Amino acid sequence: KLSSSVAIKAGISQNYRLPTFNDLYWEPGGNPDLNPEKSWNYEAGIEIKEKNKFSWNINLNAFSRSVDNWILWLPSGAFWQPENAKKVWSRGVDIKVNLSKSFSRWKWNANAYYGFVKSTNTQASDNAQSSIGKQLIYQPLHSGGVNFQINYKKSSLYYGQRWSGNVFTTRDNSTQLEGYAVGNLKFQRKFYAKKVKLSLSVGVNNIWDKSYEVVEFYPLPGRSFIVHLSTMIN
Repeated sequence: KLSSSVAIKAGISQNYRLPTFNDLYWEPGGNPDLNPEKSWNYEAGIEIKEKNKFSWNINLNAFSRSVDNWILWLPSGAFWQPENAKKVWSRGVDIKVNLSKSFSRWKWNANAYYGFVKSTNTQASDNAQSSIGKQLIYQPLHSGGVNFQINYKKSSLYYGQRWSGNVFTTRDNSTQLEGYAVGNLKFQRKFYAKKVKLSLSVGVNNIWDKSYEVVEFYPLPGRSFIVHLSTMIN
């Protein structure tokens, strides 16, 4: 801590990850010849927070990862198959901002976030030389979002908008998939009766009925509705 409002952090770690059973034996597509991932991770960040008329905080972080044998699933004809990317350098920054305010029985909160992540092959197998220096497939350079929530007594209203930039669909970055922005809306109400607690929520996912794909040729649903009821008995 530098002061009551400012703190800095830093970290170094070494990681080791074995391939999962799905990576090795998924049918079709598993690859029993996969090697474990090994990586060094470095990160540093700063947090600034204040509480007066409004409570707010800002988090800014930067990171760098050097990964040997990164396990990456790639399209292979009619199915996907994992393989080891010999050496990958992943680095980037992310920033998160949160603002909240309470008065009487009202409370509201707003937050926004943005991330920049560049993940590139620095060494590749002989059949993937065109991928050196190129962004990994389905890894967006830019992503972010905003969320708003208002609470009054036992009721709350939430809206969230998330955004993802374009992603590449081939290792040489010759083709790409368009980015998307999707909004979700939810209203929740809680009811209390002696030892029974009820929670009812009604939501609309993809409220703007955006047509989009996270993976090429696999479109995700348009506008959809959800009703959720839960109960807890003490």
